[in-house]
Amino acid sequence: MGVDEIPAAVLAARERFPEELPDGVVWSDENFATDSLPRDAMIEEGVHDVAVSEYWLCAWMGEFINAEDTGDRQRTADAVTELEKYPTLPAIIAHHQSPEVVVASVIQPAKLGDSSTLREFSQTCTSYQRANPR
Repeated sequence: MGVDEIPAAVLAARERFPEELPDGVVWSDENFATDSLPRDAMIEEGVHDVAVSEYWLCAWMGEFINAEDTGDRQRTADAVTELEKYPTLPAIIAHHQSPEVVVASVIQPAKLGDSSTLREFSQTCTSYQRANPR
């Protein structure tokens, strides 16, 4: 897929994405940093679908953190329920080599009360954070 096709591909990926974002969370207007790519650059099919899935993951990690920080146990539990869907997302099944590592090292420890790795991992969610400042 060429650079000029990326924005439309990301929008289409959002439209067919099977899950909802947390209440109050918006999709980023950023599609990819295409400005820094050479005009003849190509990306692999599925990259845009994975990017949308990763954004969703970031959104639910943000929801988990916000809920935990305010002591809202029900919202925290609801966020974990959503996060546990990550390895079953179509793009993750098709393109991620080891989503179980994310579950085992990030999601499960948070579910069991240790959110330190989830919080650290969430720092990589720059597009989500810019679109949804705390």
